[in-house]
Amino acid sequence: MKRALSVALVTVLSLLVFLVVVGYAQEETDQTSSALLEQELASMEDAFGGLQSFMSELIGEVKGNMGDIDALSAKVEDLKDII
Repeated sequence: MKRALSVALVTVLSLLVFLVVVGYAQEETDQTSSALLEQELASMEDAFGGLQSFMSELIGEVKGNMGDIDALSAKVEDLKDII
Protein backbone atom coordinates (compact mmCIF):
# COMPACT_ATOMS: atom_id res chain seq x y z
CA MET A 1 0.00 0.00 0.00
CA LYS A 2 2.81 2.40 0.88
CA ARG A 3 4.57 1.59 -2.34
CA ALA A 4 1.43 2.28 -4.43
CA LEU A 5 0.92 5.57 -2.56
CA SER A 6 4.55 6.57 -3.17
CA VAL A 7 4.29 5.74 -6.87
CA ALA A 8 1.03 7.70 -7.13
CA LEU A 9 2.58 10.68 -5.31
CA VAL A 10 5.66 10.68 -7.56
CA THR A 11 3.43 10.38 -10.63
CA VAL A 12 1.25 13.30 -9.52
CA LEU A 13 4.28 15.47 -8.74
CA SER A 14 5.87 14.61 -12.08
CA LEU A 15 2.64 15.45 -13.87
CA LEU A 16 2.36 18.80 -12.05
CA VAL A 17 5.95 19.72 -12.88
CA PHE A 18 5.35 18.75 -16.50
CA LEU A 19 2.19 20.87 -16.71
CA VAL A 20 3.92 23.87 -15.12
CA VAL A 21 6.83 23.61 -17.55
CA VAL A 22 4.48 23.27 -20.52
CA GLY A 23 2.42 26.24 -19.27
CA TYR A 24 5.50 28.47 -19.06
CA ALA A 25 6.65 27.32 -22.48
CA GLN A 26 3.27 28.22 -23.96
CA GLU A 27 3.37 31.68 -22.38
CA GLU A 28 6.80 32.32 -23.87
CA THR A 29 5.58 31.07 -27.24
CA ASP A 30 2.55 33.35 -27.07
CA GLN A 31 4.75 36.35 -26.29
CA THR A 32 7.15 35.39 -29.05
CA SER A 33 4.26 34.91 -31.47
CA SER A 34 2.83 38.30 -30.52
CA ALA A 35 6.19 39.98 -31.05
CA LEU A 36 6.62 38.29 -34.43
CA LEU A 37 3.10 39.25 -35.43
CA GLU A 38 3.78 42.89 -34.53
CA GLN A 39 7.00 42.84 -36.57
CA GLU A 40 5.24 41.32 -39.56
CA LEU A 41 2.41 43.86 -39.37
CA ALA A 42 4.94 46.70 -39.23
CA SER A 43 6.76 45.25 -42.25
CA MET A 44 3.50 44.92 -44.17
CA GLU A 45 2.54 48.52 -43.35
CA ASP A 46 5.95 49.72 -44.57
CA ALA A 47 5.60 47.72 -47.77
CA PHE A 48 2.08 49.03 -48.32
CA GLY A 49 3.29 52.60 -47.80
CA GLY A 50 6.03 52.05 -50.38
CA LEU A 51 3.50 50.56 -52.79
CA GLN A 52 1.21 53.55 -52.33
CA SER A 53 3.99 56.02 -53.10
CA PHE A 54 5.06 53.98 -56.14
CA MET A 55 1.50 53.86 -57.46
CA SER A 56 1.12 57.60 -56.88
CA GLU A 57 4.29 58.30 -58.89
CA LEU A 58 3.17 55.90 -61.61
CA ILE A 59 -0.24 57.55 -61.91
CA GLY A 60 1.43 60.97 -62.10
CA GLU A 61 3.69 59.75 -64.91
CA VAL A 62 0.77 58.23 -66.80
CA LYS A 63 -1.24 61.45 -66.52
CA GLY A 64 1.76 63.44 -67.74
CA ASN A 65 2.24 61.09 -70.68
CA MET A 66 -1.45 61.31 -71.54
CA GLY A 67 -1.13 65.09 -71.68
CA ASP A 68 1.91 64.77 -73.95
CA ILE A 69 0.01 62.36 -76.20
CA ASP A 70 -2.88 64.83 -76.49
CA ALA A 71 -0.43 67.61 -77.43
CA LEU A 72 1.23 65.35 -80.02
CA SER A 73 -2.14 64.38 -81.45
CA ALA A 74 -3.07 68.06 -81.79
CA LYS A 75 0.22 68.78 -83.61
CA VAL A 76 -0.35 65.81 -85.93
CA GLU A 77 -3.84 67.12 -86.73
CA ASP A 78 -2.35 70.56 -87.49
CA LEU A 79 0.22 68.97 -89.79
CA LYS A 80 -2.51 66.95 -91.53
CA ASP A 81 -4.44 70.17 -92.10
CA ILE A 82 -1.33 71.81 -93.57
CA ILE A 83 -0.68 68.90 -95.93
